[in-house]
Amino acid sequence: MESNHTYRLISVEYLNALPFIHAFKNPSIINRFNIQTGTPKECAEALSNDDVDIALLPVGALQESSKLNLVSEYCIGCDGEVRTVCIFSNLEFDKIKTINEDPNSRTSNLLLQTLNKHFWASNGIRILSPNIPNQTADGYLIIGDQAFEAENKFRFKYDLGEIWKQQTGYPFTFAIWVSKSEIPKEIIKTFNQSIKDFLSDENNLEKILSEYPANLGLKEYYSKNISYEFDQKKRESLQYFFELLGQTLPINI
Repeated sequence: MESNHTYRLISVEYLNALPFIHAFKNPSIINRFNIQTGTPKECAEALSNDDVDIALLPVGALQESSKLNLVSEYCIGCDGEVRTVCIFSNLEFDKIKTINEDPNSRTSNLLLQTLNKHFWASNGIRILSPNIPNQTADGYLIIGDQAFEAENKFRFKYDLGEIWKQQTGYPFTFAIWVSKSEIPKEIIKTFNQSIKDFLSDENNLEKILSEYPANLGLKEYYSKNISYEFDQKKRESLQYFFELLGQTLPINI
């Protein structure tokens, strides 16, 4: 692919990915990257169908992927409490016997299933499919922006990022930037520098925050909950997560 090619990107459309979305709208590079957004499922489908060159791919979609290329040293991750991937319930945790999965995130559902299988086995919790209408459960896995609303609707919140950290000692990675084709090194360098420049300027995040209600607590969310560097610990954690799934990562990290 020629270096003057405009690269098609797709990112998840949640608040946690806003820094990525804004980074690629920088006037100095906007002619190099054309970014669109979608649900986690749509991101996976767009890459699979070759509708984009680079995708912020939920790690759950790696299960069905063939060989991929890692594009970025940035990701959507957390090192402890993530706030937007939680079980919400009106019961204390030891009284929960059924949890309804979230219909919008294979990755978060996989994390829930993995925690239940390997760390909560003695609790006797059943994980319920989200595809049954009007299904009631003791707890509900709710992700993304809807989790902010759920904080005011339930008595208890059990954060899966925090639980994963407590059980394994690792941070967790929810999505990584990947491609099916090899991307030129100069494009990868520009890609990563764009994200780095955006994240390193606090004024950029302030502009994002000014568009949303102050009571959401987004400043703390970006500074304490979401961790964007795909560092060595997150890479080791992703490898370990796939070991628990009994699978091999289709990507060299």
